[in-house]
Amino acid sequence: MADNEHGALVEKANQIIDSSHLSDADKVLLKGRVQFVTGAMLKTFVYVCEEDPFSVEAVVKSMKKKLEAQGNLVKLHEIIKQEKAEIQDLLDAHAIASA
Repeated sequence: MADNEHGALVEKANQIIDSSHLSDADKVLLKGRVQFVTGAMLKTFVYVCEEDPFSVEAVVKSMKKKLEAQGNLVKLHEIIKQEKAEIQDLLDAHAIASA
């Protein structure tokens, strides 16, 4: 990813973080780390938050958890497994409500 594109994504991600309802401490923590996030993860973050502004807090909290894992694959696996289970529960609840 070109430095220009990464820089633009970092700037957009910082704007999204600033507009969220997270605590000031969490905002500072995330903004300090967002520049080190891989291009693919950053693109996804910006895309999802632009598509659904109401999901910003959930996405930012998910990103924060992953950043706090600091590359520990076991921790990352557990976080992803937990998020997958939560999403599946929501889908199941929605399917039942729609039936």
